[in-house]
Amino acid sequence: MKRIIHTIFWSFAALWLPAQSVLTSIRHISVEDGLPHRQVHHVFQDSKGFLWVSTQSGISRYDGQEFKVFSRTEHGFSRGLTFNILEDKRGRLWFQQVKDFSIPEKNGTWSIDVFDRIEQRAKTLAATFELPFSMGDIHWVGGDASHNIWLSLKDGALYKFDGQGFMLIAKDAPSEFFEDIAVTPDGRIGMLRGKQLLVSDTLGNVLNTVALPDSVQRIYAGINGRIWLEQYLPYTKKHGKDLVTELICLWFFDKDGASVRPILTDKGQPADFDRYWFTLRPTCQDKAGRLWVFQNEYVNVLDTSGKLLIADVLDGDGSDELKPWKIDFEYHNPFHINFDHNNDAWLATANGLLQVSTSVSNFTNYLTPSDNTVDTRGIIEDRQGNLYIVAAGLHKINKKTGAAERICDFGYVGAIRDRAGDLWLGDYVARAIRYLPTKNKHEIFQHEDYDPLGGPIAARELYQDTKTGQLWIGTFKKGLAYVDTLQKELVSFTKYNEYPGLAESGINAFVENKDGVYLSSTSGLYLLDPQKGIINHFGINTGDLPFENLLHLHIDGDGVFWLGTSGGGLLRWDRKAGNCQQFTTVDGLSDNTIYAVYEDGFNYLWLPSNNGLMRFHKETHRVNTYLKRDGIPHKEFNTGSHYRGADGRLYFGGLGGVTAFYPKDFLDKTGGNIQHSIQILQFEKFNSKGEVLNETKGFLKNKQIVLLPSDRSFYLKFILPNFVEGDKVSYAYKIEGWQEEWNFMEENFLRINGLPYGNYKLQLKARSSRGRETAQNLSIPVFVEKPFYYKTWFLTLSGILLMGAATGFYKWRTYQLKKDKKRLEQEVTNRTKTVLSQKTLLEEQNKQLENLNATKDRFFAIIAHDMRNAVYNFRGVTDKINYFIKRKQPQRINEFGEQIDTAVSNLTNLMDNLLDWALQQKNAIPYNPVNIQLAEKTAHILNSVRGQAERKGIDISANMPETIFIYADENGTATILRNLISNSIKYTHRGDTVSISAKKEKDYILIKIKDTGIGMSVQQQRNLFSLGNKKTKKGTAGEKGSGLGLVLVKELVELNKGKIIVESEEGKGTAVQVFLPIGEVSVAANYAEPK
Repeated sequence: MKRIIHTIFWSFAALWLPAQSVLTSIRHISVEDGLPHRQVHHVFQDSKGFLWVSTQSGISRYDGQEFKVFSRTEHGFSRGLTFNILEDKRGRLWFQQVKDFSIPEKNGTWSIDVFDRIEQRAKTLAATFELPFSMGDIHWVGGDASHNIWLSLKDGALYKFDGQGFMLIAKDAPSEFFEDIAVTPDGRIGMLRGKQLLVSDTLGNVLNTVALPDSVQRIYAGINGRIWLEQYLPYTKKHGKDLVTELICLWFFDKDGASVRPILTDKGQPADFDRYWFTLRPTCQDKAGRLWVFQNEYVNVLDTSGKLLIADVLDGDGSDELKPWKIDFEYHNPFHINFDHNNDAWLATANGLLQVSTSVSNFTNYLTPSDNTVDTRGIIEDRQGNLYIVAAGLHKINKKTGAAERICDFGYVGAIRDRAGDLWLGDYVARAIRYLPTKNKHEIFQHEDYDPLGGPIAARELYQDTKTGQLWIGTFKKGLAYVDTLQKELVSFTKYNEYPGLAESGINAFVENKDGVYLSSTSGLYLLDPQKGIINHFGINTGDLPFENLLHLHIDGDGVFWLGTSGGGLLRWDRKAGNCQQFTTVDGLSDNTIYAVYEDGFNYLWLPSNNGLMRFHKETHRVNTYLKRDGIPHKEFNTGSHYRGADGRLYFGGLGGVTAFYPKDFLDKTGGNIQHSIQILQFEKFNSKGEVLNETKGFLKNKQIVLLPSDRSFYLKFILPNFVEGDKVSYAYKIEGWQEEWNFMEENFLRINGLPYGNYKLQLKARSSRGRETAQNLSIPVFVEKPFYYKTWFLTLSGILLMGAATGFYKWRTYQLKKDKKRLEQEVTNRTKTVLSQKTLLEEQNKQLENLNATKDRFFAIIAHDMRNAVYNFRGVTDKINYFIKRKQPQRINEFGEQIDTAVSNLTNLMDNLLDWALQQKNAIPYNPVNIQLAEKTAHILNSVRGQAERKGIDISANMPETIFIYADENGTATILRNLISNSIKYTHRGDTVSISAKKEKDYILIKIKDTGIGMSVQQQRNLFSLGNKKTKKGTAGEKGSGLGLVLVKELVELNKGKIIVESEEGKGTAVQVFLPIGEVSVAANYAEPK
């Protein structure tokens, strides 16, 4: 959002003075930011966190990102200008409107609309409720902190609406009706009547009657039960171009007082303020108790006692006008002010909305010039508690006044205090300076490679170990050095042992524990034994750390190492467990350069960086970032510029000076959770037709999501109203029962597709850019209904219908076989008569008759044997089922599922072949050739025999290009493929493979079905396609066959103008080649290969 004004005022007494600054941020929101109209009449924040804004164009709602406009035609608002917005206990919004906005308090032409946020519709007050009075009787309408609505009538009556109905609280004389009402948070009612203030309880019992001064025209409730009164005094004075018409005197009445008292200046005189006629609410009290008094182009802010925040009373011209703390505006005189949940002030003006945020900084800043050019480094205290800061010399700081005294010009980098209480300073030219605070003297220790222009041996960090008392120097690029106090010089360290890489590295920090002294360097972490030298190294090559340019180190009470890096973020290294976790900007850090790591007593780590000061929670990993707007002088900090005082105060230095603070002051500040919750803006479903169904109203009413099986997806839009950081809020969601991890996103909407049926919980949470999260997740129940074919009633019905169909089919097939038997017998009889009557053909006809008799006998044998076996199998299963039912063991019935399936499959295949053979014998097989996509047809057949193959562990390999088409009868093709594939499976050994392929051969399509089974002898191949008296072999798993299938296959191939060739070798397998006519090219071209 465009910020036209964003200013921060700092209160400093002098150039180097510290202060806990009063921070004031002003943001201007106008039509460029989506505001419907520049002139704003009223602003109100509801219990959900939304801001409702009344402008010249009507009503709009602001959520921190965008304005939603509510029109009169679509949402039912009356015509008029809203000058007051209230919320009742049921969450309905009351909009009080007037036709003429000039002075609404004196205009009786009112209308009140009641807006239902679920229905998104407004109705008049009379149309919404049954009123015990008429609209013309209303004199005043207001609300209290408990969302009760109060109505004062012209006849002296006072009503309270508690969300359910209207209750009469008080009744006064018609000639002395209540001019204004104020309801305090503790339930007392202040009623202004003429020159009296009546104070009653919620039942109307008068507790106090207080006499008032003249011209009190407005009262309002403050915090702690105080009632404020505005006294308007006539006054005429030119102030620039504007004419001051009234003075305001503020009075107040406390619940334990007997009279009203005015606000006084420090001279004991009543304080008065200029009031301009178009300022409707010239004074008000915020949630912190401060009074805001509006005057020309600025606002005065008074403290909670009613006295001015700044006690200067003279403005230089000798008058008694007050000089309070002023917040300057470029915009004249607001119409209205409202304080939101964060106590930010929202001002409705003729030139847009103003958001004013005021706070007292918890940071105290030292050595902060107005141009922010100071570059601080080492920070230290002496034994007397005096603060010293290294910044192009050594500065002694008075911590109370902030006054800075330059002690010497030495010292540009590190600083420590040794055991004797002397201060040691490092600089850029290979020197260490010992400073004696009590004597104000210094002593220089110089390296043999001293370079007045600076160099790699700059004394960046200093440390004195507890074991030997040796003073160590961490250099800029030349590893470790130490101070030789006898020779009064800096000496380069040499005991690097197995780790010479440190000699060419920079050392940024020292931390000592029982292991020794750990050195944070530009090439990783090293361990120093003051007597033995460097004894260990931890880095990338050792597999301990993912990053090696280390700036600082902290070891917590659990022995966990926390390392600040230059570009690699924050590292959490558990040396005992052998794991390291890295945190970067991806995880919420404001920057990946961490200059120091300091732990407070509240489980937080404080991390100065190049982009503000961070507070990092060790367990939740939540990050709060503090920037210039929060009171630090500059966002960029420095290496080695950090210190913890003896009283626990933390000091961090950088480009703008040193920032000091106590971590406990932040426990109840912005680091807490966000108390208001995520609000749903829109809910839509997408059905199977692709239609968008807006069901926002239903969701807001039922607070749940219900999806039908036909709903493809749903869309949910939401917002966390956050007006300080409304455009910097990120979100996360998780669907419990479907997802285990949170899904993080920057958008304030989500779309969920393909959610399986079941019951879930959609969890939503939000997080601000400062690391604050919503105190409670928004939890939404989600119900996805089952498809009908998964419901119990459908599965039960389907089972019953399937069993009925199988029984009916069996009976029908039996009937057909009997009928065919009679027909065959009659045919034999007829042919026998023909043979006897035709003697000349007797020999040939006798031979045909023998063949027919053999076929008939074979056919009857098939019926008698194979069908009888199948039926006996069924009977055996039913006997066992009856047995287990009688024995009350129904759970064992499941054991016969595969047996039944196998029997049904064999019987079905036998019946299909018998039927087709019977039709062939009658020359009644239908032949209706069409173009057939061979791959698709083969896939269907493979699905039907897959169970047969899986039971034997046989793999079926199919290579059927989708571009191959044949021109044949569809049913006949299915029978051919089914019989040939089934035969290959039957005679193939367990675990072997059956392959199916197809290719073009001139005008035919060659379909090849090959197995690695038992094969056939030459004699068997000769009798393969005749029914005769041949014996059929059993399959490799003992399967029985009738031999009828192959006879039928040959007939069907020839019927479809094709041919069949069988190649087989006993013990090696069989290959069957079927040639069928190719499909038409023009038809085949219409089939697109699936994507």
